Amino acid sequence: MSTDQQVSGTGGASATVKVLFSDHAVNLLYQVTDPTLDDTAGNSYEQDSVEAFVSPTNAKTPVFGGQDGQFRVNFRNKQAFGGDAAVVGNRLTSAAKVVPGGYVVEMRITLGGKKLEQGSTVGLELQVNDATGGTRTAVRTWADPSGLSYQDTSNWGVAVVKGTLAAPALKNSTAPSISGSGRVGSILTSTPGTWSEPAPTLAYQWTRNGKPIAGAKDPTYQLAGGDAGTVIALTVTAAKDGFTPAAASSNTIAVAKVGSSTSGSVNRPISFTGRGIVYTAQVRASGVNPTGKVTVFDSGRPIATATLDGSGGRVVVPLPRLSSGIHVLVGRYSGSGQVQGSIAWPDFVFVFRL
Repeated sequence: MSTDQQVSGTGGASATVKVLFSDHAVNLLYQVTDPTLDDTAGNSYEQDSVEAFVSPTNAKTPVFGGQDGQFRVNFRNKQAFGGDAAVVGNRLTSAAKVVPGGYVVEMRITLGGKKLEQGSTVGLELQVNDATGGTRTAVRTWADPSGLSYQDTSNWGVAVVKGTLAAPALKNSTAPSISGSGRVGSILTSTPGTWSEPAPTLAYQWTRNGKPIAGAKDPTYQLAGGDAGTVIALTVTAAKDGFTPAAASSNTIAVAKVGSSTSGSVNRPISFTGRGIVYTAQVRASGVNPTGKVTVFDSGRPIATATLDGSGGRVVVPLPRLSSGIHVLVGRYSGSGQVQGSIAWPDFVFVFRL
């Protein structure tokens, strides 16, 4: 956009202007061509400056409405306002810089709570004031040739929101962190980290091996049996009105496997050759349903193996035919990804030859 309308004077300073809308504001970048800069006049409008006239409602009225505002910034970033000061006086944020051949001004003007979306319209007029020797010598605008933009909104231009609105993204400054003992039953605590904007709304999600844990959405988390042998972390998501949410992950804590105990016995401690014998093993682990294999050893030699089906840690192991004599049987649980292995006390079988 450019200030091609000559309102007063001849020639004078001109500007190209870039306009960008965010959710609740219009952002303007003026690049002004003006080789001689002057701010000696007492009136700010008679100094080298740029102006933006903004009507959030695009009402097109001969007088300013309650939300309409006039915003002026000179090349030294001195601000001035027109309209209801109580309404528009705190809506402008600006910066200015003198550059070779002119100056640059950035403005951000909030729209009084109006949320923009594709197709939204905003009444907008852009103006450049040129000053020489303490007097305004030329005025150029974007759309309104009347010279009455400061009191009449009906000739202002109209800006239409096009394309997808891209809200600025929140950024994580310091990563979240978690601490605590990596043992089932202990409580992990967290700090949420820091973010690029103050006081964002924070959401917590604990993860197990990188996957969300159902219902674990508090700043603290108590390790349960299902966490044994896994890696726990925390993802914190920060949100704030007008910004794209951002997420950051914490350090990880490895959770130790839980211990187990194994017991076992045979159905016939005294038997005869040729008769079937079974070994029943029971594996217990706190808070975890054991899975894995149980192997029965006869005097240190493996003779049979069975797999726990996850239904309580109990398994029946059929044994091969045992020869006559004394047999020392020991059940050994191999463990799993969550449970440590364990060994049962020996059980004796006396087998007699028929």
